Amino acid sequence: MQSAVAIDYGSTSDAYPTINNPAVAASRLLGGLPNVPAFMNTDDFNATGHQMMDIVSLVLRYDLTRVVSLSWGDVGGAARFNWIAGIDKDYRALATNSGVAGPDRDHFIAAQTWFAQQFAYLANILASTPEGNASLLDHTLLVWVSETGEASTRTGKNVPVVIAGNMYGRFRNGAYVQTTGSQLNLLSTIGYVAGLPPLGRSARPSAITALLSSP
Repeated sequence: MQSAVAIDYGSTSDAYPTINNPAVAASRLLGGLPNVPAFMNTDDFNATGHQMMDIVSLVLRYDLTRVVSLSWGDVGGAARFNWIAGIDKDYRALATNSGVAGPDRDHFIAAQTWFAQQFAYLANILASTPEGNASLLDHTLLVWVSETGEASTRTGKNVPVVIAGNMYGRFRNGAYVQTTGSQLNLLSTIGYVAGLPPLGRSARPSAITALLSSP
C-alpha cells in the first residue's frame, strides 16, 4: 500500500476515505488554486510519500483544512524499502526481527532513519513558509507516532512520539519528555490546546502538561 492521506472528517465525525494517489488527493484538496504543481500517481512508495507531503504543506498553507493525517503504509507492513541499500525484506519482517542483532535489525534502523528524514522534510517545508510574523511550523503541530513501542514484541508500552512546531508557542520545543498516559492523553492535550471539546466523553482525559510550555 502506498502512503495515504486521510483528508478530513465530515459533520458526523466519520472519516473520509483515505487516498493513496497524489493526483487524486491534489485534485480533491487543491482544485481551484492557481499554479498548483503537477502531481502523479506512481507505484514508487518513496515518490508517493514526497508528493503527499508537498500536498499537505499546500493544504495547510492555504488553510484548506486544519487537520491532515499521513499514513506511511498500513498495519500489514508490506512496503519494501528497496531504495535503501541492502534491504531485501518488507517492513513487517524487519520489525519482527528488530529485537535481535543482525542485518534485519540494521535494516530496520535504516528504515526508521528514513522515516525521520521524511518527518524532517515536511517540518522544513513548513518552517520555510512565512505566516504572519513567524512560520507556518510555528503555528502548527506535527506529530509523528508509531503503533508500537518495541516492534519485535509488538508492545504498546513506551511508544515513541516526536513533536515539531508549537501551536503559537503552546508546546515545548527542544525537550525530551518521559511521561505516563496513552495516545489518548496525547490527543486530549492537543485538543485542549486547540480549544476543541471532548469527543465521545463527558470529561476530557488528562492532558500531558509536561509537553506544554505553560499549563
